[in-house]
Amino acid sequence: MVNSKFFDRVDIDSPPHRNPDGTMTSRNHIHIYRETDHDTGNLPWAYDLETIMPVKLDQGGIDFMTVFLRFCEYCNISIDNVQGVI
Repeated sequence: MVNSKFFDRVDIDSPPHRNPDGTMTSRNHIHIYRETDHDTGNLPWAYDLETIMPVKLDQGGIDFMTVFLRFCEYCNISIDNVQGVI
């Protein structure tokens, strides 16, 4: 059986995340779906954003357009007609 459940979510400037194995992420992290026993669907696994996507987030401000474009690229989402992020 092929699993068609693939979900990802980016959290920016949110509280650090504790993974099921006890490891912690930074405030900027990405939740990536992992099929596990007793999955609750709440994306319990997260990874530091900068280890997955080449995005630099500093205290000078967050460029949400860059984060959005990198997320689309990571998820293989076409960005040909993207005009901007509100």
